[in-house]
Amino acid sequence: MDFSRPVLCGRPGDPARYGSRYCTRSGRDGGTRHYCELQTNHCELFTTTAIMPLLKRKLFLPFLLILLLLFAAWVFTHQFTQVALETYIPETALGYVEVNDMSALLEKFTATEAWKNLAPAYGLSRSFGSAGWLGKLSRWSGIGTGESLLFARGQFALVITGIEVRGDEVKPRMALVVETHGSKAQIKALIAERLLQLATRAYKNPVQETSEYAGVPVTIFRAPQGDRKILATSIDSELIVANDPDALRVCIEARQGRVPTIAKNNFLPQAKNVVKGNDEVFAFVNKSGAARLSQFLAHIVAGKVIEGTPLAGLLENLAAEISKNAVEAMAYSTSFEGGDVADRYAILCQPQMAESLRSTIRVAGDASLENSAALKLIPASAQEITLLHIDDPNQALDGVEKIISANIGVAESFLFHRFFMTARKTFLGLEPGETASNLIGNEVLRVSLATSAKEENSPRVWLIAARNAASLTNLAGRLLRQQGNGIKRESYRNLELQSSGDEKRAYVFLNNFLVLGDKENVKRLLDEHEKKSSLRDAPQFTAAIRSASENKSAMYSFSSVTQETQKMMSSLAYKLKGKPDAQVTTQLNKLPLATSNMQVNERGIQLATRSPFGNFPAILAFVDSIF
Repeated sequence: MDFSRPVLCGRPGDPARYGSRYCTRSGRDGGTRHYCELQTNHCELFTTTAIMPLLKRKLFLPFLLILLLLFAAWVFTHQFTQVALETYIPETALGYVEVNDMSALLEKFTATEAWKNLAPAYGLSRSFGSAGWLGKLSRWSGIGTGESLLFARGQFALVITGIEVRGDEVKPRMALVVETHGSKAQIKALIAERLLQLATRAYKNPVQETSEYAGVPVTIFRAPQGDRKILATSIDSELIVANDPDALRVCIEARQGRVPTIAKNNFLPQAKNVVKGNDEVFAFVNKSGAARLSQFLAHIVAGKVIEGTPLAGLLENLAAEISKNAVEAMAYSTSFEGGDVADRYAILCQPQMAESLRSTIRVAGDASLENSAALKLIPASAQEITLLHIDDPNQALDGVEKIISANIGVAESFLFHRFFMTARKTFLGLEPGETASNLIGNEVLRVSLATSAKEENSPRVWLIAARNAASLTNLAGRLLRQQGNGIKRESYRNLELQSSGDEKRAYVFLNNFLVLGDKENVKRLLDEHEKKSSLRDAPQFTAAIRSASENKSAMYSFSSVTQETQKMMSSLAYKLKGKPDAQVTTQLNKLPLATSNMQVNERGIQLATRSPFGNFPAILAFVDSIF
């Protein structure tokens, strides 16, 4: 039978019902199955190649609907809610740093103006940290590898439980607490694979051990020699990695509810409010942590400066005692604003002390960066400037001494007074009972000049506004005589330069400012000033001054970020296979200066900074030093 022609299968005039029934006759022609279907008033033969698109069109929408329903069910069952990380931090911890959205943090970091301008020159993608739409999909849907989900969904907290200082060696006891929002299998794989890689990188041939604490299994990677170790465990969806057994144990106890957490600290909500702690990074230090941190900073920052002086041995204990009696907490946050990084610091003081400091440290009535006479004397090559703009610096200094003495014990107050008097004589040349109120004006500035490749430290010079030039000259001369062998005078740049007998220290008067410092540094500043190139007119300073001028402050600071930015970008380029040795001097020199200003208010002392990259260069350098 010839199936290629239409075959009548109904009476003429039958209603046209397309696809209502099939013909009873069928057959094969060259291996192709033929069907006939009622159409108008007769049947026509067609092949399976003609019917398949029809079937696909009919099944596509139901199939798509099923897929969408299955995906929606997956997303619904894999949704997560961020936890309050402070409920994971033990109350006895000195403090902690938290990041609740790592992918968003890096996305905003690579959206800064500095990154967008520098990344191409270093062969880096402008958006490598954003993780793209796949990262956002992983965060939203829970689909991805263990590492990608940890990055997209994890909440991270670095917990400091103690600080050990042995000479120049500093060892923080800390734990990394991560709420992964993942499964136990994913966390187990991370410990077995990634932590082993980390330990191998740190220790080369780590020794792996297992232990248990409070019913929780613990994996230990130990260095072949010494006592260095990495400990890791998991509780539900939480991952804990520590460098010290005590730090791990107290974090386990906090997670199990066996010890109080830092969430019960009454100053935590206030600290978050002061520094806008819901931003990308937040850090909190409690009262005991503030005392330990003050002692540690005094040891690190001032140890070398006062070593061998009568002040040695007093500062560390005094710093801890003052902090314990006057400071309730410390806080820090990082956010991204207008293409820059904004960092905020706060020292929360007792109310009565905060009010006393506020009334003592009074901002000069004409305090404004535009009107600053000291800034006009600073050369454009300056690397760092700190400007005190206080109504009466000497009166403020005396007032701070009285406030602190009133808030510490009798014995500590005696030691602090001794320290204060010794410092006044060592650094200001003032004898006990002597005042400098009628000598010093309302601007005191410290400047660090540009360094050469051979210099380890920035050359520093002080500029002090004079209320009474003659009296201030006598005071400066007294300082120089402390070096011994009298005073030497010479003419330099048409100014009288006076130096100590050993010619190490010198001073000169420049536009009613006493310029004081090492002799070579004083001469260097005068040389730069002679070039008529003022920092006040430099483009990078003009860009930075806008944010610093928003509020009148007791202290301003400006610093170049060129060197630290170059180190960070080169390190990232090396790790990400970019161009570490890129020639980007021009772009680096265009970076605005980092700015900061300090204010004293009813809550204590607050410091706000704004810079191209914030603290990220220092953080990366710290991580590199560890690994």
